[in-house]
Amino acid sequence: MVAKLSDDQLVFSIRTLARNERKISRAILEHVVEVEIRRLYADLGYSSMFDWLVRDLGYSESAAYRRLQSARLIRAVPEAILKVESGALNLTTLSKTQTAIRNEERRTGTKVDAQTKAEIVSQIDCKSSRETDVKLAQIFPDAVVTPEKVRELGGDRIRVELVLTREQYENIERAREVMSHSHFGASLGEIVSVATSEFLKRRDPLRRVLKQPKGMSHGDTAAEVNEVKARKAIEKASRRREAKSETELSPAEVLMDGAGRSAAAQGATDLLIRTSTKKSPGVSSQLRNKILKKAGAKCEFRDERSGQVCGSRYQVQVDHIKPRALGGDNSSKNLRALCRTHNLLFAERILGRRSVRSHFK
Repeated sequence: MVAKLSDDQLVFSIRTLARNERKISRAILEHVVEVEIRRLYADLGYSSMFDWLVRDLGYSESAAYRRLQSARLIRAVPEAILKVESGALNLTTLSKTQTAIRNEERRTGTKVDAQTKAEIVSQIDCKSSRETDVKLAQIFPDAVVTPEKVRELGGDRIRVELVLTREQYENIERAREVMSHSHFGASLGEIVSVATSEFLKRRDPLRRVLKQPKGMSHGDTAAEVNEVKARKAIEKASRRREAKSETELSPAEVLMDGAGRSAAAQGATDLLIRTSTKKSPGVSSQLRNKILKKAGAKCEFRDERSGQVCGSRYQVQVDHIKPRALGGDNSSKNLRALCRTHNLLFAERILGRRSVRSHFK
């Protein structure tokens, strides 16, 4: 029992635990780095490392974020891991540094090289969280490092804090002006609500309604529609000829080929042949929307060992169960909804990880 320890024993014990905690932190970061390199989170049914750290390992979102950002910086600057164990660096200072670097990369559109990252890490040795903020502000004076904050206020109200660029703010103000006829004096929240609602009506598969092209059902591909049109053209030409005597036919209809078809019908037949032999087109917007709506706009990947279903709604795509390159078609039975992570995972399983990664470099 801790309460029975003497003062000296208590201090010695907690110092030992703190050293062990830093050793464990180092080991965890090393494991996080390797899991991300191998992308094992995807095999386990998670859409990202962050998703896996929260849902599988049970970290809070902030704790998962600190560990993930720290691991990514350590991957670029491996020698920093020793300073985690010594206590010269910690998860807070490392994650703040990685976040500042990523913000700078987004702002400039260029990557910060490993040597520069190592130099930055050396400047935050033994710094407190506040001292690290000051140093990073000196290194990246133009980078915005203020995180977005979301806080529940109770009921149906949520407080959001974020930093906008001048252009983003001017766009919101212009939206307020355009909406002034129907939403006079609209608040920022109302403007955001109207804008996002209009966007989701057009882009969200759970909300948008796409009209079916005439003669096309949900499961039809463009090639199948062309085939139907071609057959109908042939049948129409045949019925017209049978209904008329030769004297009633137009000059073009009199010019029959050896099979007794008009030039128009022959053209329709050529269309049928072309559409049956050319490369199949992509999935129609209507069918794509149907597949996504059926899946609830969620990734349908399921880990066969654990039964874990991904369920991510980020970067969800329509994927061919049997790839088109291997003879798969565009029928609804051969389509499923997958997030980008699991779409790439299946591609790696079929085509090989090396070839897929080289393609997406």
